[in-house]
Amino acid sequence: LLYNDPLERLYDRHMARETVSESYRRSAEKLLSLADNERFGYIYKTLGTLCEILSVKADLGWRLYEAYGAGNKEALEGILSFDLPFVIAKLSDFIDTFRAQWYKESKTFGFSQQEIRLGGLMARLDSVMLRLEAYLSGEIDRIEELEYESLPIIPSQDGKYINANHWRTNVSAGVL
Repeated sequence: LLYNDPLERLYDRHMARETVSESYRRSAEKLLSLADNERFGYIYKTLGTLCEILSVKADLGWRLYEAYGAGNKEALEGILSFDLPFVIAKLSDFIDTFRAQWYKESKTFGFSQQEIRLGGLMARLDSVMLRLEAYLSGEIDRIEELEYESLPIIPSQDGKYINANHWRTNVSAGVL
């Protein structure tokens, strides 16, 4: 769900939508309460920060889709002015904590791939903000991606979590 695009919404149909955000919020709270642990605090901080992001981002596509479909510009404005800046700020924090964890536990080689992935996510979130701003200001009259219902990746698993840990297929329906 970290890489699930908020406009294309490839994985929106594969989560427990009613509970996903609250579940991540509770996990973030618990993990971050352990961040001062002398031995493993840095790991708890990394995971807690990730959960903070997902507490807002996990169902962001659904919320955008529903607000847009209902013509609820106030809700879209709230996402633009609070949710997206929060996710972007926490993503920046996550990159810092993940980098510190990586350098503590691993050789530095390979973190460049994480930076490409996370940097791409950051750029995409900026682009989503630009699209919302353009729509809300009247510069564009529609957000095409939000005019279509998302489809399940695996129809038999509609509404259920699926394990899909392959960045190239999670980040876009296009071929990378």
